[in-house]
Amino acid sequence: MAIEFKGFLKTDAGAAIVGATADLLDRNTTTPVRATIATDADGMWTFSHATQGRFDVRITNGSSIRWRKYDTSQQFDFLEVANFRIRNPADTFEYDI
Repeated sequence: MAIEFKGFLKTDAGAAIVGATADLLDRNTTTPVRATIATDADGMWTFSHATQGRFDVRITNGSSIRWRKYDTSQQFDFLEVANFRIRNPADTFEYDI
């Protein structure tokens, strides 16, 4: 399953910034660039990456550079949780597992 990183680049007025460069890099590095893409007509950029890890996205528009950090262990498309509660008969303690 590929990991997806995406975002939008817009002006303060909300207009899309088209043609800015987004680079996918390993966390806290500037080389090698794993992938590069330009923002589309909506100002959107998207990377699909096959490996999990910690990454930075460097977005360059003219002389302006912005950084976004991603940690795949903190990003979920969905999360399924099941709880099992154990309580003693006297109701003095309980555990959620």
